[in-house]
Amino acid sequence: MLARDVRDILGTERDVAGEGWRSRRLVLARDGLAYSVHETTIEPGVTLRFTYRVHRETVYCISGEGSVRDVAAGQTWPIRPGSLYSAGIGDDHVVTSVRSSSCCASSIRRWRDARRRTERLRA
Repeated sequence: MLARDVRDILGTERDVAGEGWRSRRLVLARDGLAYSVHETTIEPGVTLRFTYRVHRETVYCISGEGSVRDVAAGQTWPIRPGSLYSAGIGDDHVVTSVRSSSCCASSIRRWRDARRRTERLRA
């Protein structure tokens, strides 16, 4: 069983930041599960582009506002508390946080080779 509080990972290697974003990685593959769970904040007015090569990701918005755009389809959806989006392997997408608020989301990543990865970690 795994139990963890986000306050316990602040300032550790699980608390990762870049230009305009911060990700608190509560569950990682090395924890022996077939998925990871992150709390990610995107600062106001920041736009980030993602394309995942080895995992799928579902993102649930907790606070703030923004949008997600599917680059291939040219379609954009609003992100606000209570909404979610899922991006598959190879889905090129752009996430934008609105200028007036940070966008905080919880994401769950499922790895392409989840069963093999979990078996390797438990061996």
